[in-house]
Amino acid sequence: MPGTVVSDLSEDCPIEIRTSGNDRSAANIASAPPRAWRVLEVVGLAIAILVLIVFRFHAFDLPLETDECNYAYIAARLLEGGRLYIDVWDHQPPGVFVLFAGVIALFGDGPMVFRSTAAAFSLA
Repeated sequence: MPGTVVSDLSEDCPIEIRTSGNDRSAANIASAPPRAWRVLEVVGLAIAILVLIVFRFHAFDLPLETDECNYAYIAARLLEGGRLYIDVWDHQPPGVFVLFAGVIALFGDGPMVFRSTAAAFSLA
């Protein structure tokens, strides 16, 4: 029936889902965008990833910046047994230093390693 209100929601919720009268359920209408939109989303995502890679790629040959050097230095000190906020200190939370320490332990401490890690996290 056209204009039927379909709702499994509690009475406290002000949201109503109206159907168009055909046999498709309201949940399917709301959750599945048309195929053309999905294709556009995938193409848009691919373009965004390509732009990100192009913008990051130009910096791969440049020296590390101050923040990157600081993270790498503190991470290396942590791997040598230093204690964060006691032997080495920075105002950043510990996660970035733990991440850099893990990257150094797995892949080494070259600038390309840090730039590749930054690009990978940017893509995520």
